[in-house]
Amino acid sequence: MKNCLLVLLFCMSLFACKNKSPLAGDEKVAMNDFIEAFAVTRLPYTLSDTGIQKLSTTDTISHSVFTQFVPDTLLTSSFKKERRLTLQPLARFGEKGKETYLTLLARSKTKEVVYLLVFTRKNVFSTGMPLLSTSDEAETYYTSTIDNRLNISVQKEWTSNNDLLFSRTIYGYNNAGLFTVVMTETNDQSRVANDINNPLDTLPKKNKYSGDYVKSKTNFLTLRDGSTPDSYLFFVHFENDDDEPCNGEVKGEVFLKTPTSGVFSEQGDPCVIDFTFDDNKVKVKEQGSCGSHRGIKCFFNDTYTRKKEPKPAKKDTPAKKRK
Repeated sequence: MKNCLLVLLFCMSLFACKNKSPLAGDEKVAMNDFIEAFAVTRLPYTLSDTGIQKLSTTDTISHSVFTQFVPDTLLTSSFKKERRLTLQPLARFGEKGKETYLTLLARSKTKEVVYLLVFTRKNVFSTGMPLLSTSDEAETYYTSTIDNRLNISVQKEWTSNNDLLFSRTIYGYNNAGLFTVVMTETNDQSRVANDINNPLDTLPKKNKYSGDYVKSKTNFLTLRDGSTPDSYLFFVHFENDDDEPCNGEVKGEVFLKTPTSGVFSEQGDPCVIDFTFDDNKVKVKEQGSCGSHRGIKCFFNDTYTRKKEPKPAKKDTPAKKRK
């Protein structure tokens, strides 16, 4: 009887060793083993914040194995100083012969985050982003969807004064190896203007064309002094509220080709924009493919009028003494 028990325990331990994931240890593993730990999944792929806690797989990935392929900064940006994380492979998808997309679940004692990772055709890590996380906001719900064209949609829904409101941001992976905002939309009119963050607002504007140019409150162009006397930093934001709303924004540096014209063009970005200047107006015209910076049914093609600079406040002068 005793011998039978020993044999049973030996078999159980042998079975457990064979079923332990090789990714759960500290040893180096092959890239293919890492990729294949993620289950092949058909698109569209949808997740919700209320369903994150129900996600579960039997496999885990140790921190040391994960960081063989993905920089640790991807995790620390969401979890700060928390180090005891449970990492679980979820899904794998993509087009044959192109990039591979993986979703990974990271759990701590306080929250869960699903990440989207992209690897090149040669299985080299390119970029990643948090796709969805648990939320502490009451009566607020988040969902993420990746459609058949690999467009990534992150949506927030909430209720205010018995109205169902939403905001949606759509991202795309571009040929520069980055996720960029393709478009944003919302039916919450109170947030439309307040959500615009002008990254150049406080920079110097001493050069000839530096200043603020507008068409409306949510359609504007900012120009600031560039890295050379013949260049300008710029930020364009527009919101088209026609029958089919379409938004866009782009930030970069335009270099003058003549005293009254310049071009924005960056290596790795197919977007090309021409700028035509005069003393009070700037015309922008899209020449290359700027789809990663805007919606699919609108373009960077408009004229903006320069805002008048506010007059400096008058200094108080002491009252003249009476004789």
